[in-house]
Amino acid sequence: MYDYFLANDKNQFATTDALLNFCTNTYQMLDANIHQLPEPFLSMLPYMKQQNWLYNYQYDWGIQKSFNGVVKRSAYLTESEFAFNIFCTHKAAMQECYNDFFPFVKKFAENKVAQMFNH
Repeated sequence: MYDYFLANDKNQFATTDALLNFCTNTYQMLDANIHQLPEPFLSMLPYMKQQNWLYNYQYDWGIQKSFNGVVKRSAYLTESEFAFNIFCTHKAAMQECYNDFFPFVKKFAENKVAQMFNH
Protein backbone atom coordinates (compact mmCIF):
# COMPACT_ATOMS: atom_id res chain seq x y z
CA MET A 1 0.00 0.00 0.00
CA TYR A 2 2.99 2.33 0.41
CA ASP A 3 3.31 2.05 -3.38
CA TYR A 4 0.08 4.04 -3.64
CA PHE A 5 1.52 6.88 -1.59
CA LEU A 6 4.85 6.78 -3.41
CA ALA A 7 3.16 6.88 -6.82
CA ASN A 8 1.17 9.92 -5.65
CA ASP A 9 4.10 11.65 -3.94
CA LYS A 10 4.56 14.95 -5.79
CA ASN A 11 8.00 15.32 -4.17
CA GLN A 12 9.09 12.18 -6.02
CA PHE A 13 7.00 12.46 -9.20
CA ALA A 14 5.84 15.98 -10.00
CA THR A 15 3.76 14.75 -12.95
CA THR A 16 2.23 11.50 -14.15
CA ASP A 17 4.78 11.63 -16.99
CA ALA A 18 7.57 11.59 -14.40
CA LEU A 19 5.98 8.54 -12.76
CA LEU A 20 5.57 6.85 -16.14
CA ASN A 21 9.23 7.50 -17.00
CA PHE A 22 10.30 6.07 -13.64
CA CYS A 23 8.19 2.95 -14.24
CA THR A 24 9.58 2.47 -17.75
CA ASN A 25 13.14 2.88 -16.49
CA THR A 26 12.51 0.47 -13.61
CA TYR A 27 11.16 -2.23 -15.93
CA GLN A 28 14.16 -1.74 -18.24
CA MET A 29 16.54 -2.02 -15.28
CA LEU A 30 14.82 -5.20 -14.11
CA ASP A 31 15.10 -6.69 -17.62
CA ALA A 32 18.78 -5.75 -17.81
CA ASN A 33 19.45 -7.53 -14.51
CA ILE A 34 17.07 -10.43 -14.93
CA HIS A 35 19.78 -12.99 -14.10
CA GLN A 36 19.97 -11.58 -10.56
CA LEU A 37 16.25 -11.75 -9.81
CA PRO A 38 14.72 -14.54 -7.70
CA GLU A 39 12.54 -17.11 -9.45
CA PRO A 40 9.24 -16.18 -7.74
CA PHE A 41 9.70 -12.59 -8.90
CA LEU A 42 10.65 -13.70 -12.43
CA SER A 43 7.36 -15.55 -12.82
CA MET A 44 5.46 -12.40 -11.81
CA LEU A 45 7.51 -9.84 -13.77
CA PRO A 46 5.82 -10.30 -17.18
CA TYR A 47 2.41 -9.56 -15.62
CA MET A 48 3.85 -6.66 -13.67
CA LYS A 49 5.17 -5.06 -16.86
CA GLN A 50 2.18 -5.94 -19.07
CA GLN A 51 -0.31 -4.49 -16.59
CA ASN A 52 2.09 -1.71 -15.53
CA TRP A 53 1.60 -2.29 -11.83
CA LEU A 54 4.04 0.40 -10.76
CA TYR A 55 2.17 3.09 -12.67
CA ASN A 56 -1.28 1.87 -11.70
CA TYR A 57 -0.48 1.88 -7.99
CA GLN A 58 -1.39 5.59 -8.09
CA TYR A 59 -5.05 4.60 -8.34
CA ASP A 60 -7.28 3.07 -5.67
CA TRP A 61 -8.23 0.33 -8.13
CA GLY A 62 -4.54 -0.42 -8.69
CA ILE A 63 -4.00 -1.02 -4.99
CA GLN A 64 -7.20 -3.05 -4.82
CA LYS A 65 -5.85 -5.27 -7.62
CA SER A 66 -2.60 -5.57 -5.72
CA PHE A 67 -4.42 -6.73 -2.60
CA ASN A 68 -6.31 -9.28 -4.72
CA GLY A 69 -3.02 -10.57 -6.12
CA VAL A 70 -1.49 -10.93 -2.67
CA VAL A 71 -4.46 -13.03 -1.56
CA LYS A 72 -4.15 -15.27 -4.65
CA ARG A 73 -0.47 -15.91 -3.96
CA SER A 74 -0.82 -16.33 -0.21
CA ALA A 75 -1.47 -19.53 1.67
CA TYR A 76 -2.81 -17.75 4.76
CA LEU A 77 -4.80 -14.75 3.46
CA THR A 78 -8.31 -15.41 2.28
CA GLU A 79 -9.87 -12.08 1.35
CA SER A 80 -8.73 -8.75 0.04
CA GLU A 81 -11.88 -6.64 0.28
CA PHE A 82 -11.51 -6.24 4.04
CA ALA A 83 -7.92 -5.01 3.65
CA PHE A 84 -8.93 -2.64 0.85
CA ASN A 85 -11.76 -1.21 2.98
CA ILE A 86 -9.29 -0.58 5.83
CA PHE A 87 -6.97 1.11 3.34
CA CYS A 88 -9.77 3.39 2.12
CA THR A 89 -11.05 4.16 5.60
CA HIS A 90 -7.64 4.95 7.08
CA LYS A 91 -5.90 6.45 4.05
CA ALA A 92 -5.11 9.74 5.81
CA ALA A 93 -3.43 8.00 8.76
CA MET A 94 -1.51 5.73 6.38
CA GLN A 95 -0.41 8.80 4.43
CA GLU A 96 1.07 10.21 7.63
CA CYS A 97 2.92 6.93 8.24
CA TYR A 98 4.27 7.06 4.70
CA ASN A 99 5.38 10.67 5.18
CA ASP A 100 7.27 9.71 8.34
CA PHE A 101 8.71 6.45 7.01
CA PHE A 102 9.63 7.15 3.39
CA PRO A 103 12.61 9.48 4.01
CA PHE A 104 14.27 6.68 6.01
CA VAL A 105 13.53 4.09 3.32
CA LYS A 106 14.90 6.37 0.62
CA LYS A 107 18.10 7.04 2.57
CA PHE A 108 18.53 3.31 3.26
CA ALA A 109 18.10 2.51 -0.46
CA GLU A 110 20.52 5.25 -1.49
CA ASN A 111 23.12 3.83 0.90
CA LYS A 112 22.62 0.28 -0.44
CA VAL A 113 23.00 1.45 -4.04
CA ALA A 114 26.14 3.36 -3.12
CA GLN A 115 27.56 0.25 -1.44
CA MET A 116 26.80 -1.85 -4.52
CA PHE A 117 28.62 0.52 -6.84
CA ASN A 118 31.55 1.09 -4.50
CA HIS A 119 32.44 -2.60 -4.33
